[in-house]
Amino acid sequence: GQTLPFAGASNTISLTLQTNVDLVSNGYCQPMINVSQFPGASYPTGNIWLVAVPGLCPAGGNSAYSFQSASPGGLAGYGSWDNTSGTLLLWVAENDRLEPGTPYGLSFQVTNPM
Repeated sequence: GQTLPFAGASNTISLTLQTNVDLVSNGYCQPMINVSQFPGASYPTGNIWLVAVPGLCPAGGNSAYSFQSASPGGLAGYGSWDNTSGTLLLWVAENDRLEPGTPYGLSFQVTNPM
């Protein structure tokens, strides 16, 4: 969902991600999720802060911290935004996993196109 669908507005985009398989991040595998189709949405290319959506967190956890901005060594609680393509890249946080059937809710903020 989104908070403000108006031209040029600061817009909070909310996502709920749920897998049907384990996505495990370890020394051998660093799963990445590509969220695209945000044409014209604007945010400087690089790290973008993720916020957990209340009520959509794994038991005892914070959905935003299930992801990081790069792998290896990315910032926990951040994704990586590509302003040219309007794409958000999310790596499963190091030594973490996304459990199948568990909803992970997060949001991030961009500026809508004019």
